[in-house]
Amino acid sequence: MKQMTQPDQALSSITCLKHDDHKHGSFLNGLTIGFLAGATGYFLFRTKRGGKLRQDLSDEWDKAKKDFAAKGLLKDEQTSLKDFLNSLFTQLKTPQSAFSKKKIKKKVSLPPAKVKKFKGV
Repeated sequence: MKQMTQPDQALSSITCLKHDDHKHGSFLNGLTIGFLAGATGYFLFRTKRGGKLRQDLSDEWDKAKKDFAAKGLLKDEQTSLKDFLNSLFTQLKTPQSAFSKKKIKKKVSLPPAKVKKFKGV
């Protein structure tokens, strides 16, 4: 078995650190997003101010949907905010001619790969 030299050991320890940092970074990102979502949910559904904010948002949607219906953005004034957002996201997901991605084929020539052959122990 080949003994590792100091540069090899340093390189392997740096590689391990980068790999471990990525795992911890993903965990911390998920933890942070979960914490924020939980705090937002708690505020909106368990506090008086959150209840007032939800009511204000509902009242504003009632006003806005009348304007949207008048401009033709909604079929009728009975559309809920959830239905409106679902239809909006569906329209955004549907590729349209102006927004469709065109695949461009480029010919790229790469130099031939150098193959290292095993020469033994």
